[in-house]
Parts: sequence; structure tokens; C-alpha cells
Amino acid sequence: MNDQPFEIFGGVHIFSLLIIVLMTVWLSLVYKDRTDDQKSGMAKILAYILIAHIALIAHQRSFYTREPI
Repeated sequence: MNDQPFEIFGGVHIFSLLIIVLMTVWLSLVYKDRTDDQKSGMAKILAYILIAHIALIAHQRSFYTREPI
């Protein structure tokens, strides 16, 4: 992978934070006037994405690096 040390305010980190903020604002504006069913559906999609992300991180740590979860 990348052998460079982590920089708290490096370019990739700032870009990632910017994307997260923009997505949060965009989703808030788009779903402001939607029905409760549509809001619930998007909340479930976001929850599944977060669950998959956490599961993949746990798998990567235990399988590739042999670090405890």
C-alpha cells in the first residue's frame, strides 16, 4: 500500500472531509421535502453502507494484517 505517514491535514484528508460535507448538505436539501417512506428508504441505504464498511474493515484487519479486531 502507501508507505507515506498519515498527515491530519493532508490533501487526501481535506478532500475526503469536503466530499462528506458536500454529500451531507446535498442529501439534506434533496430529502427535505420528500415523503417519510423515501426518507426511511435512504436512511436504510446509508445504514447498509455503514454496516458493510465496518464489516469490510474488520475483515481486512483480521485477514490481511492479522491485527485483532
